[in-house]
Amino acid sequence: MPPDAASRRTTIVRGGGDPRAVAAAWHDPAPADPTRTGVVLAHGAGSDLDAPVLVAAATGLASHGHPVVRVNLGYRQRRSSGPPPRAEASIDDLRATWEAVVEAEPDRPWVLGGASYGGRVASLVAAAGIDVAGVLCWSYPLHPPGRPDRLRVAHLSDVVVPMLVVQGTDDPFGGFDDLRPHLARAGAPARVVGVAGADHGLHVPRTRAVDGRTHRVEEVVADVVPTVAGWLDGLGSRARRALGDHDG
Repeated sequence: MPPDAASRRTTIVRGGGDPRAVAAAWHDPAPADPTRTGVVLAHGAGSDLDAPVLVAAATGLASHGHPVVRVNLGYRQRRSSGPPPRAEASIDDLRATWEAVVEAEPDRPWVLGGASYGGRVASLVAAAGIDVAGVLCWSYPLHPPGRPDRLRVAHLSDVVVPMLVVQGTDDPFGGFDDLRPHLARAGAPARVVGVAGADHGLHVPRTRAVDGRTHRVEEVVADVVPTVAGWLDGLGSRARRALGDHDG
């Protein structure tokens, strides 16, 4: 199946920035429900919007009724390969894409997130005070491999919206047990879902699996999608209650 077989391919035109347009893929659940929480997902450092983890997450969450938009970051739109800029340098870029998505469907609560680098940038956007409903990270890069002294957590206390992180226990960028105490210091409730034996790409090799067989990223994501969808449902209920209080 091609990466966009279950989605509609489009281009998001942002206000300002360079470039002004980025590629995106929208996953629209059927039937559509404008009250369900949507998700914008950005890719990891060396990937793009067709990364297997993003495609699997978007397909699975859409099957649970949540629209998902996979997006390219600006640096990937400008060049097909090469390293990304510092995460802080991508904040305005992802924020512009986020604002364009919300403008297209303004009445829906939207979560911002991504895989690895994309999830980290999403958390930085939230820490900058952007009005997102929550932050969803697939494999948060807690530190560079082999450098646990170089933590990427200083901004987490400024993230004042709920966070959910799906993290492998064998992630060389920081495993489940490494990440938990840092998320406890976040500025709002933060939860980490552990995947036994999974690496940074959420792949579980046979030698690490409790059942002795390899688990591909698509299988791992499918297993945790119901948990993620339940978390999104909770955010939607919270947003509807807040709207009701405001209207009353």
